Amino acid sequence: VVSTQSTGAANMFEQEFTLLSGLVLRSKVWGNTDAKRKILTLHGFLDNCASFDSLAPLIVERLKNVHIVCLDLTGHGQSDHKPRGGEYHFVDYVCDVYEVISRLLKWETFDLVGHSMGGSILMLLSATFPEKVRSLSLIDTAGPTPSKEEDCPKLLRKAIESMERAYTRNKRLYKSIDDMVSRVLSVNAYLTQESAKCLVVRGSVQVEGGYHFSHDSRLVMDIPSRLRMSESQVCAFLVNIACPILIFWAEKDKRAFTLNEENASKRIELLKNAKRIFCKGGHHLHLDNPEIIIDNLVEFLQ
Repeated sequence: VVSTQSTGAANMFEQEFTLLSGLVLRSKVWGNTDAKRKILTLHGFLDNCASFDSLAPLIVERLKNVHIVCLDLTGHGQSDHKPRGGEYHFVDYVCDVYEVISRLLKWETFDLVGHSMGGSILMLLSATFPEKVRSLSLIDTAGPTPSKEEDCPKLLRKAIESMERAYTRNKRLYKSIDDMVSRVLSVNAYLTQESAKCLVVRGSVQVEGGYHFSHDSRLVMDIPSRLRMSESQVCAFLVNIACPILIFWAEKDKRAFTLNEENASKRIELLKNAKRIFCKGGHHLHLDNPEIIIDNLVEFLQ
């Protein structure tokens, strides 16, 4: 089931997708839904589809006849949370996204653009269905964060021991949107205030006495995934990606979860047809200053 709701924004509307599980994922849609060129974008961890509010209209302006769906992942933005007892396993995101693309949107072939964790999810999708993906554009990611095989028991124990806290923790109450923006800026050194507000407006919910972040509290457990892939498992996916790949690599604001340069380079070497461009800016460079990447991105998509 696919339902739509128009908004006042030029050339953009909201769209909902009801998965077989009953969960509803929500999105912003840009451009012409009848266009042959189909693009799906995916945001990073704890972000939402407003991450592409700066970039998506520029793509539409430059490519003209294009259909872009910017999706809120499960538990993020305005999308549904998993029910009590549900968990957020990394590979489940791949299943959700593919169901939206294939069963609900009914796209045969498509282009993918992903930021951070969203890019990692799309790398696995591209490897799993290589015949369907025309191109893959990545923003500051080279794939999922791996675990050493010998560390898996420790990680599983840590995840299990954190479950009670995840279910019982109270969401922090903020008095205003501005307070939430300040919180986001405090953990994103290179994010602009305008970008932070863009993410907060989409990723907040008004409650009695103030506001909460809308993402599921279970996402901020110490270990959201009980089991992560090993580096060799990640690489098995990477070598199966067949489409051209363009990677925009931020020169600033490297995060603890971002691969170091040595490991990132090793992964990129495994990709059959990849180009990496080093960009001035921080982790959210596509939101802060999309002009940095738009020329190269449009040329790549064409």
